[in-house]
Amino acid sequence: MKKRIFLGILAWGLVLYLSGSIYAQGFKPGTEPDNFRGIKWGTNIHSLPEMKFDTGSHIIPIKSYVRENDILMVGDASLSSVSYVFYKDQFCESNIRFQGWDNFYKIKQTAFSIYGEGEKTNEFIEKFRWEGPNVIVHLEYSEKTEKGFMSWVYWPIMKLIATVPYDKEKTKEEQEEFEILEVKYREVERSENYVTVAWLVKVQNNTNAAKEVLVEVQFLDVDGFELVYGNETAVLRPGEITTVTNTEMIKRDIYPQIKSIRARF
Repeated sequence: MKKRIFLGILAWGLVLYLSGSIYAQGFKPGTEPDNFRGIKWGTNIHSLPEMKFDTGSHIIPIKSYVRENDILMVGDASLSSVSYVFYKDQFCESNIRFQGWDNFYKIKQTAFSIYGEGEKTNEFIEKFRWEGPNVIVHLEYSEKTEKGFMSWVYWPIMKLIATVPYDKEKTKEEQEEFEILEVKYREVERSENYVTVAWLVKVQNNTNAAKEVLVEVQFLDVDGFELVYGNETAVLRPGEITTVTNTEMIKRDIYPQIKSIRARF
């Protein structure tokens, strides 16, 4: 069965998500980052010999890399991984992953001290966001999985990806490991300022091994532009269908604009 996937932001994830979202909360003046760990946004991958392609990444047309001898620390917090994302060889996103509340707390305090407190986009979970004219930063921690991530997205490059169609079935070498069978959402609660919606994604694991994935959903308007997003980590059992669910709080003045929802890894 042919299907066309319109790729948006990666991470945690990213995001994506994004530039016109009303969840936006600016950085402290002068703190919007023009680089990540000394690498400026837009830097060409061919000028970075220390970068090695991450063979575990499978999202096209963006490519993920790891850096030789990278420091798996943020202040006193320990990291599980650091990744660098490129589109058409240009640096456009970075992601860190970590485990445990202690590491999350230290990373959050570091982020607050650098960027300001941002906006807590969901009062029920640890999810924070900062947005400037060019860069969007997202921090999230799940108490259920005890895992978290933080992403930095350079929007002038990443917004181009939403316009790039990719049909995985056209490429033999890219056999589809996972198949999204169903995506839907429903309203569960309203408050004075927010609408809480529950979303559901059914995913088929077509491999012979259990896989951990980050399922990202994107809420779209009638023209296909993303208004807000959410994500959830799940472990997919080999050859089985897994239902991944979560909730998202959406401000009431943006909620009527949502016309559809899609999912990706």
